[in-house]
Amino acid sequence: MSDDGRQALALIFMLGSVFSPRYAAARARGAGHHPLDFAAVNAAVYGDSQAARRWSLTERCGASRAPDTLRVGNSQLRWEGDGLCVAVDERTAPFPGRIRGRVTLRAQRWHGEPRALDEAGRHMWWPIAPGGRAEVELEEPRLRFEGTAYLDANTGDRGLEEDFTSWSWLRAVGRRDVRVVYDVVPRTVPGPRGVAAHSVVAAGSAPATPPAPRRLALQFTDQGATTALGPLRAASLPRTRWGLTRPVRHDGLDPPRVLRTLEDTPFYARSLVDVGLGGERRLAMHESLDLERFRARWVRALLPFRMRTVPR
Repeated sequence: MSDDGRQALALIFMLGSVFSPRYAAARARGAGHHPLDFAAVNAAVYGDSQAARRWSLTERCGASRAPDTLRVGNSQLRWEGDGLCVAVDERTAPFPGRIRGRVTLRAQRWHGEPRALDEAGRHMWWPIAPGGRAEVELEEPRLRFEGTAYLDANTGDRGLEEDFTSWSWLRAVGRRDVRVVYDVVPRTVPGPRGVAAHSVVAAGSAPATPPAPRRLALQFTDQGATTALGPLRAASLPRTRWGLTRPVRHDGLDPPRVLRTLEDTPFYARSLVDVGLGGERRLAMHESLDLERFRARWVRALLPFRMRTVPR
């Protein structure tokens, strides 16, 4: 995200695309599939003009990996010295266009501790570089800027929609630290590791109490320390045009507010927000994901119109 908040870029490399109808069908059939056969790259460019705004999601029937490189189609991630270099070359859909160029990310600190998002440990989140700087040099659209950057990784043994009903995520940059707040709502009451304890309601009894949200709220300092944050206040940003809720956490300063809605889809929203954390106002990136919506048949039917599927 540029320092003035006017331009941003999001890149997601997926090994086993969570949005792939093909991958969902293969998982439903059981054995005989591999995540690398359902790799994808999602690229989103948020320029300060309509001409500089691009979006792409392309699924490939294969990907290649080496210790320092991941290639999916024409795009790749590669470690070069102390930085992560991304060469992106993607075509947009449903309207023809292109996202092509280079991004270099350098972290203030690398963090090597994955964290569980659920009690059973099926879903892990790894904030590899909560804070850093990035140089963005795109040829298409023609766009160049520098700004704050973030790198993380997620992995899971099951589909997100199988274990969660929703989640929200916030990353806020301050003068001396970066704060990340992850709220996930489990679909069932978790039991022992590897076992889901489903609620059973007898006829005539009161409905089961919904599972409590699981929260990860962390402070990452420039000196490399990681600290769990204390209780934060709950607030709700205005609903999106698709009616999605946007829950957010803050520390009690003036209410959070939406500066710009970057993505507005039936089940997912990405927003630039102004929020109070750590006693200061911060520019933050916020995500809200509704997995009940994602499971709906009408939403699944829309997915192929926004993504391309091409051979290896």
